[in-house]
Order: sequence, then structure tokens, then C-alpha cells
Amino acid sequence: MSILGVGEATQRKASTDWFRGLARLDRSELARCCSPEAVERLRHHVALCRIGQPVPGGLTPEQFVEVVLDLRANELEWERAWLSAAVKADDLVLAGQMEEAAHTLNAFAQDCPWYALREAALREASVLPRD
Repeated sequence: MSILGVGEATQRKASTDWFRGLARLDRSELARCCSPEAVERLRHHVALCRIGQPVPGGLTPEQFVEVVLDLRANELEWERAWLSAAVKADDLVLAGQMEEAAHTLNAFAQDCPWYALREAALREASVLPRD
């Protein structure tokens, strides 16, 4: 069961799909996508999916490109960190160190600014066998 409500989880998934499609565009295509509506949608995406990095309004096309690419690079960095934490926790579980595995996942969740990755870590920590 998700920590989020069904509606919020669905909104985050749809927003993330939109954002990742946008971030796959090359710089010139991305700049052409810049509009007040796209900036507002990006602002909504960040407010919905990420802690502590509001996006200013009124971005120029160049600023829009940089914000999108920086956000996607940050998200990828945290996805790699999540994978590392999950592998470490799995290794700890295999070694019978359940408390340390839970600590690893909970520490990741506490530090990560991306709600979906935090939720995944908390979900995995909650299903670990207890010592």
C-alpha cells in the first residue's frame, strides 16, 4: 500500500512522465517548449514531486532549459543513490543485519528530496523482517 493517497500518487506519476519526456528533448526543442503554461506546469511538478526547490515564474527559454536539465540531472543522481542504498540494504538483509538495513533505507529517505524515491525507501524499510 502506498504511503500517498491514490490520487496524489497518480498525479505524481503523470507529472513525472511529462517531466521526463520534456527532459529528453534537445536544448533547442526544450527552449521552444517554454511558455507561461509550461513554466507553470514545471512549477507544479516540482511542488508535487520534490522538496525544497521551488521554481521561479517568468523563466526565459534559456532559463527554462537550464532548470529542466538541472532538475533531471539531480533526479538521476538521487536515483543512483537510491539504487546504491537499496543494494546496500539488500546485502545487510542477506547478512542478517535487519536493523542496519532499515537504518540505511530510512537515512536515505530522510535525505532524499524526491518524494517518489523517499516513498520507495520507506516502503522497503517497512517490509523488512525484524530482528
